[in-house]
Amino acid sequence: MDGRAGARSPRQDEEEVITRYFVSRDADGSVSHLARVFDNGTELWGEFFINGRWQADASATDYLFDQSFREELDADEAQAIVESLAAGTRAAPDRMAQPAEATSHQAAVIRRAFGEFFPGDGPQLPDPLPDHGSISGGDWSVRFALNTDENGDPRLDFFAENRFFEPLFGQVSHDGHAVTLDSFVQYFSYDPDVDGDKSAAEQRMLDHNQAVERALKSRRLA
Repeated sequence: MDGRAGARSPRQDEEEVITRYFVSRDADGSVSHLARVFDNGTELWGEFFINGRWQADASATDYLFDQSFREELDADEAQAIVESLAAGTRAAPDRMAQPAEATSHQAAVIRRAFGEFFPGDGPQLPDPLPDHGSISGGDWSVRFALNTDENGDPRLDFFAENRFFEPLFGQVSHDGHAVTLDSFVQYFSYDPDVDGDKSAAEQRMLDHNQAVERALKSRRLA
């Protein structure tokens, strides 16, 4: 997948779009979040660079308006960060994550963000927050693990299952940013008029799900 900071969003092929890049950093100067925001004059949308690729996230547009926690970059500066982060992701994609310890403040931020991700009577993380466990609530069953991220900060990884919805694989950073990651695919489509398309589509689904399974194991969720 193309990880270049200047890669075009699908919507950019249809209209003139301005792209701006932003980074927020931890106290030690390491990258906490890298975002890009698109503006076509009538609509804003954004993405974060997560686990080696750009992923759409509505909260990325907040970086346009709140200057207290971010700095703006040009495309070359953003590309340099993309390449650095992508190299780290490729170096050990299936390396077993190490258990982390969160400060009381970090744990409270993670619990609050997790609760907002599963609103209402959804599952709630225990207090104090252990390094791994299982919880349930609101028809969700969730496995979670408090792991060390690439910068050495605590990150909550979780896998949630619900008989009414697709399974969710997600993470909550130490500063409370919750995102979903690629999870299991339970169906595939193919063109019956194309020879071999069914078997190829089935193999792609199998390869994808095996990659998700490896990611769950590397994050101590399986």
